[in-house]
Amino acid sequence: MNHAIRKPARALLVGILLLFAAMPQQAHAQGGGQEQGTVYLIRRTGFSGALDGYSIFMDGQRICVLNNKKYSVHQVPAGEHSFNVRFDGKTEKANKEPLVMQIEAGREYYINVLQREGIVSKVTLQELAGSSGKRALEDVSRDDSCR
Repeated sequence: MNHAIRKPARALLVGILLLFAAMPQQAHAQGGGQEQGTVYLIRRTGFSGALDGYSIFMDGQRICVLNNKKYSVHQVPAGEHSFNVRFDGKTEKANKEPLVMQIEAGREYYINVLQREGIVSKVTLQELAGSSGKRALEDVSRDDSCR
């Protein structure tokens, strides 16, 4: 191979290597500079309260009002987050025990709204294992608006 052809070939090879090296950084920048996990919020609570949307909170902020037989999908920054639910208000109750989860980038998490009937109904959140969460999604339809 003559010397005149080697230089452009080498420059092309270096350019391709630099392009591939920059790709993960570009993908990271498109995600807002933060790595994220996917959180599925699932509500299949039965007849009691079926007509009302339940407010779902993450880190004290309402992220969704979820109706019965619905689920929503949320991209959540990696790190520790607290989740809570309330069926009668727009703000999180201060004395209610949250579901605290460590979210890892690229992983999927399933959170189920759990309603216990009794003299006083109690609504809480429960983390489901991956296989159980995927099965739970079969019983509900996706809500992209999630008000």
